[in-house]
Formats: sequence, C-alpha cells, structure tokens
Amino acid sequence: MDRPEAMRPVNSTCRHDDHVRSIMSAIANMNERLAEPLELRDHAQAAHMSLFHFHRTFHAITTTTPGRFFTALRIAEAKRMLVRTSTSIVDVSISVGYASLGTFTSQFTRLVGLSPGRFRSQARKSADEPVIDLMNIHRAPQPDSSTSHLECWVRERPDGIPGLTVMGLFPSHIAQTRPISCTVTTSPGPVLVPVSRSSARVAVLAMSMAAEATVEQVLMETSEASIYVGRGSDVTLGDLIPPSEVVYIQLRKRQLTDPPLLTAFPLLVQEDSSPARTSDRSTSASFADSS
Repeated sequence: MDRPEAMRPVNSTCRHDDHVRSIMSAIANMNERLAEPLELRDHAQAAHMSLFHFHRTFHAITTTTPGRFFTALRIAEAKRMLVRTSTSIVDVSISVGYASLGTFTSQFTRLVGLSPGRFRSQARKSADEPVIDLMNIHRAPQPDSSTSHLECWVRERPDGIPGLTVMGLFPSHIAQTRPISCTVTTSPGPVLVPVSRSSARVAVLAMSMAAEATVEQVLMETSEASIYVGRGSDVTLGDLIPPSEVVYIQLRKRQLTDPPLLTAFPLLVQEDSSPARTSDRSTSASFADSS
C-alpha cells in the first residue's frame, strides 16, 4: 500500500510528480490529435518514456490503459460536438478519428448508453431542465428482504454544499457504458446501491453535482455544474454481502489525469423512466444495464 504523501521520501515524491507531468503531456497530445490514428508508441513518445514504462505508469496514474483513455477522450469530444454544434453525425465521427460511421455509432452507443442521434435529441430537448427534478424519479432504494444492496457512504462535497450524487457500479474504472447498477442520492450520507447475485468484480464510482445544475451543464461538465468525482474500493459481488462491508467515497475535483465521464446521466434516467421501460418496474428502482 502506498505511504501517505507526507511520509514519502523526497526523491520518491519528485519522481511521482515527474511521472504525472509526463502522463499529462501524453494526455494533452491525445487531446490535440483526436482525429489521428495514434498508437501506443505515439503516446509514449509524447511522454518521453519507453513503451513498457509508459504503459505501466499511465495505468498506475489514470487507472486505465492509454488506448481506453484515448477512446474516452474521443467520445467525450463527440458528446460536446453533438450538444454544442450542428455538425452532422458523420462529420462528428470523422472529427474524432472514426473513418467508419458504423464503428463510431457502435462505440458511442456502447460507451455512452445512447446512440449519437438519440443522445443529441434528448440532450437538446432537456438541456435547460434542472437535474434535481430527477430526484423524484430515482431516489435511493430502501432496504428490503428481497433485494441485496451494497452499503456506501458518500462524504461531504469539498465545497460544503448539498449535492446530487450518482452512485454506480461499473465493470471498469471509467464511468462509461450503462452501469451494472446505479442510484441517485443526496450527499453527504449513506446510500444503498442494489446489487445482483453474481461474482463480478466491480468499481464503485460516484459523480456529484450541484442540485441546481441543468442537464446540459452536467453533460458538458461546466463550472456551473460543480462536478466532483470519487471512487471507492473495488468490490466482488456475491450472493451475500457482509453487512459490515461499507464502501466510503471521498469526493474531489476532477483532474486532467481522470478519464472523462462518458455515461449519459441524466439522460439515461429519463430514458429508463419512460412508460415503455417502467411499466414492469417499481418507481424506486435505479437505472442499470439492461443489455
């Protein structure tokens, strides 16, 4: 386990800071060249590292691989263009490095949870809607004997104001794809996330936003949205989760080395609360992966 920053030797701290700066240089290079077919060696060169050292260091700092991070940056830029511009979906796909519209559409749909066209229409229709209005649709579930839950505790937001927090279980450390399970709550405080009876290893991720933020502000991660993120310890789901197992989430500002937030909350909440999708679900159920 890493020692606290104050206990690290000075040379270790300096080396870590140098690594962070190198990885940030690689990420800046990715952002500047989204349309290009960059490979691992291109990212390593931008960081002035060997392939092996770069790949290992990048994963240690960002919790994901360079390839997945680059893909996430591309899809995040596609989200921005779909919301903020009138550029055709074909041209959006080309702008973020996809020669095939079909490949772009499949990738975007898988990582965001909605197709590019659906995402654009839903985002524009709901752009000015306050996210707090969704609280009455998907409140955190109450415990019952028929459903297993993972108990989490979201700590106070750094700005000290109450926020709307989305807690999700994801197959990786990037908030992408439809979550395996997800719920919405206010923070700080406890929250129960429903879990399935499986042996999957999942990442517990949180995104907190100002309650007054609009859908567009959250999707575009503007300063008005006041977004904070957090990650708890990974959890292996099972038939029985020990009652004593509580996952604590410390919220913090997003950093340049954090992967983009791709899942299209709050659009997924609206999508899953439509009559066609909720006819056989209770009003307190949380939106989750339906694939």
